[in-house]
Amino acid sequence: MLAFPRPRRRHLAPAGLTGLLLLTLGGGAVAKGGASQPGNPGTGLPVIPDPGAGPIVFDDDATPTVPIPGAIVDPQPTGWDHVTIWPDGRTVTVFFWNGVEACYGLDRIEVADVDGTPRITLFTGFRKDAAAIRCVEMAQLYSTVVILPSPVLGGGLPGLEGVQPGSGDAETMLPGAYLVDPRQQPWDLVQVGPDGHSLWAWFTGGATPCFGLGGVDLVEVDGLPTLTLTTGSTDTLAMCIAIIVGYRTPVAVPDAIVLGGLV
Repeated sequence: MLAFPRPRRRHLAPAGLTGLLLLTLGGGAVAKGGASQPGNPGTGLPVIPDPGAGPIVFDDDATPTVPIPGAIVDPQPTGWDHVTIWPDGRTVTVFFWNGVEACYGLDRIEVADVDGTPRITLFTGFRKDAAAIRCVEMAQLYSTVVILPSPVLGGGLPGLEGVQPGSGDAETMLPGAYLVDPRQQPWDLVQVGPDGHSLWAWFTGGATPCFGLGGVDLVEVDGLPTLTLTTGSTDTLAMCIAIIVGYRTPVAVPDAIVLGGLV
């Protein structure tokens, strides 16, 4: 359970995500026992009602790469496809598309501050040592790790720094469950789509229907936007296996967390 030092709650309006209908489900009105009562909108984050929407791109096939300064002919700025934020809030894996590895590469990464929001720009291009190579014309997904000057998102699970949990095997769970013992839970991993606003948050919990997600909220802790999940046991009497399950939930925040994506 997280103990926040007098967090200042932000009253959020639905984020303007093109083509997505946003519903305010998270952080609903308090019911008996302090649980979130589904169906009563409150001040929580708007969530994407369609589990298929948002930047849910799994990264199993991405090729890890690092910048090779000076090895690229005329490097050009390239937008990223999506990024994943590690639990420390400042370690970011950037996923981007480029040509085949034998012919194309990453020259450098630039991080600029835009009114307090980091803009990550990749510079990619044709490799100088590939002039005599016949290159296959196809796009390939790559990943590279960037350490930001300071955290962009709080609320990650302590002890998971340097570890990237989350995969396509995680089950989608939406907020709105009635909880008999609500508690704040940190996230394991947050994926950010190219618009910088649409997220998927990974977390772990018990098996359904005995475990649920009551709400998702965003608070400021010492000036840092902090994503909090309210989870716990539901009021069901069903028999559930005592196992740990990986979940993900879609979230739309009003202010971009990271800039520089392909939009």
